[in-house]
Amino acid sequence: MTRFLAFALFSLISTVCWSAKDNAVVCTAPGELEANWAKIRYQTPANQRMDMYETMLRSLDKAPQQCLATAEYLIIEAMIRGSMIKLKSSSFSTLKKINKIQKLLDQAINKNPAAMDGLGWTLLGLLFDKSPGWPLSIGHDDKAENAYKKGLEYNPDGIDTNYYFGDFLRRKDLPLQAQRYLLIASQAKQRAGREIAHQGRLKDVQRVLLKLSQ
Repeated sequence: MTRFLAFALFSLISTVCWSAKDNAVVCTAPGELEANWAKIRYQTPANQRMDMYETMLRSLDKAPQQCLATAEYLIIEAMIRGSMIKLKSSSFSTLKKINKIQKLLDQAINKNPAAMDGLGWTLLGLLFDKSPGWPLSIGHDDKAENAYKKGLEYNPDGIDTNYYFGDFLRRKDLPLQAQRYLLIASQAKQRAGREIAHQGRLKDVQRVLLKLSQ
């Protein structure tokens, strides 16, 4: 194991911890968990990401039940599992994993639809967008569009909400509408603590805008 990987694994394990004072549970901030996900997604070599995601999931499992039951933790878990599917898929097992992610997102949205600026809606849109269609799985363009739009209601100027919906429209051969959302994404403000995620997503935005111009 490389020194980088060993250090990163240790960091992830120690991140999702808690301290108790007078029996009060303290959950790791969702933004900190999202930042760890971003480090794996954008700064870790591809051949090491799966191990890192699995380690992050194991560390999440060790968090107090009160933390795991929050909408934010459910969204973070869905993010990690979705990234793992993108790295490696295998037919039937993947379909089971897609159903698991949908369940997590449905629970998160039911608990708090505005959690993490409506990120649960955007991820649900992505799940409907990228999954195989019926009868194999839950993929459905109309459901994807509706969920993306709900995410935009909560975060109309966000880089992720506008990127995913813009790319969806591009793939539906609606270039003018796609460009509108992608340009908003390209101008989104970078929030403190999301520097890695923002810069990584900005590259995705620029890549899709380039495709539109070709």
